[in-house]
Amino acid sequence: VESTQSTGDLPVFGRIDVNPERVKEMRKRAKEVMNHQIKTAEQKKLFKDTEKQEAVKFEVDMLSRAKTETRDDCYRKYLIRKSVQENLEKSWTTQHQLKMSRDHAELTHRRKPGLILLDQWDRIAAFGPMRQNTKDVINARNAATIRELQIFGRRVDTLLVLG
Repeated sequence: VESTQSTGDLPVFGRIDVNPERVKEMRKRAKEVMNHQIKTAEQKKLFKDTEKQEAVKFEVDMLSRAKTETRDDCYRKYLIRKSVQENLEKSWTTQHQLKMSRDHAELTHRRKPGLILLDQWDRIAAFGPMRQNTKDVINARNAATIRELQIFGRRVDTLLVLG
């Protein structure tokens, strides 16, 4: 059996195969692998940092949009409440003015003689004591006035019977 050491043309593996050129080449490859791994790790780190920054930027944009939308909604609701309040105040003012004008018209109508049955009744009731004390009136008035009061008294009696 021949030893592999004696044959110089065949490659020998193991401890014997370590020569300075081969060591330089192995170190060179190890440095390349190490540099490649460092470069890949840096790229991954840069990619994760970039992703994180984009996520933070997206969240900040989303929050600022939400804040703006909330502010706009609040302002829009404020304008709606304000317009409703102004419309109510205008309505109340016009209703009050309408009521006041109706009250004034009713008061004016009440002051006109003989237009409402209640007004006529009030006038008749006011002349009731005069009708009862016709003797005092006769002494105080002339004959024409007495005649008018007697006619008026008959009308009063008729209205009292009808009422």
